[in-house]
Amino acid sequence: MALCSFAYTELDPATGVWSSQKYVDCILGPDGSVLDRDFPFQKDRIERRLYRFRPPRVPHPFVVPEGVTEIGTRAFYRCTSLLSVTFPDGVTTIEAYAFAGCSSLASVTMAPTVTKILYSSFENCTSLASLTIPAGVTVIRMATFAGCSSLAFVRIPEGVTSIETWAFEGCSWLVATVLPQSCAIVDDEAFKNCPHLSLVVAPDALEVQTYDEVDEEYVGGGRIAEVFPGCPLLPRPAYVTPHTPDAVIAAKRLEYWTPETHHLCQDGRRDWVQFALLTITRGLELPHVVAVVILRSIRRSDLGPPIRGPP
Repeated sequence: MALCSFAYTELDPATGVWSSQKYVDCILGPDGSVLDRDFPFQKDRIERRLYRFRPPRVPHPFVVPEGVTEIGTRAFYRCTSLLSVTFPDGVTTIEAYAFAGCSSLASVTMAPTVTKILYSSFENCTSLASLTIPAGVTVIRMATFAGCSSLAFVRIPEGVTSIETWAFEGCSWLVATVLPQSCAIVDDEAFKNCPHLSLVVAPDALEVQTYDEVDEEYVGGGRIAEVFPGCPLLPRPAYVTPHTPDAVIAAKRLEYWTPETHHLCQDGRRDWVQFALLTITRGLELPHVVAVVILRSIRRSDLGPPIRGPP
């Protein structure tokens, strides 16, 4: 068990006005759930916004209590002892910088009710290795996952229509991603400085927007290369691979190559590289250049061989 506290506000259903901040102390169980029997808002239907989480002094998970509908700005900002967070059904919004700088945060379980994830909300969560974005999210905001240096794979759902600037900047272990068919717009530098990014599966009709400093707005007509500066492993000049079933399977198989999975094969780099390439591309009809960049990415890895290959 561990002690924590946080501030919250409540929405008055009659007036539509949020209350002033209130504070509550609580006891957390081993799984991070609240144990207090008299906890004030587990079973009512009042909307609440969580702020200023004060975590336990020791590393600990946290389960957001029932009744919280929004995670407020900087609610968990730089909570370096936060190991994981689980959202209950009913949470709809994660506001700006909500989890920024949570360097020990390795697992995020989002509720399907989440529809808005605002800018920089998970910036510099350096232990976060994978993430599934809920299906209700339509825009990946600016710098949402910037600096998540352990993020190896992110599932972007069908329904996302645009990805903003720096959304995945500095995700140095991101190896593959699939942009859904619904994605129509990607801003320049959205995937800046992702040195291991080897495979981006994208729809054909993808518009690249760049920032016009004169008019101070984003305009279309950009080049696909402007989305991926500092990504040397992507095939030139296309950078992206057409949205085919085989390409999607290859991208999902690359999910297994993460910083945490690198210690099994100790028989020499050559044998392991051949095994990795064969297991990723087995049974798939992929352009030769895609197989080559995947192989090159694995060889450039300085994290060693993986624990297991994909099925």
